[in-house]
Amino acid sequence: MEFTSNLCAQTSEIQELRHQSQAAQDSQGSSTAIIDQALMSLDERIESVNRGMKSVGDALEPLSQHTPKLPTEEEDERALILRKHAALVADWESVQAESDVLREELKEDKWLTVFRTVSEQA
Repeated sequence: MEFTSNLCAQTSEIQELRHQSQAAQDSQGSSTAIIDQALMSLDERIESVNRGMKSVGDALEPLSQHTPKLPTEEEDERALILRKHAALVADWESVQAESDVLREELKEDKWLTVFRTVSEQA
């Protein structure tokens, strides 16, 4: 679950850069380039984690099929692993949703920058 924390931290960092850029009203300047670079880095990390999540999900697939003849201790371990996996998946979905929201906000920011630039030139 540490990787989801790292991705959340990186998303927060991009949000902070975004807000700093808005405060400075940096039109197409270095802040935009920094944000774009951070977003590309975030995309790479998300893709890497996504592959890992798929791998873990595939590995746990046999556990999700109930086998009634397991001893109680093994059944408890299986249930614990599946609960932890469910919590991990929930965290991962949260990170992906937060990332999607951030992307939409950044798209809107870029359009606002374009409109400001055009209105200043007019």
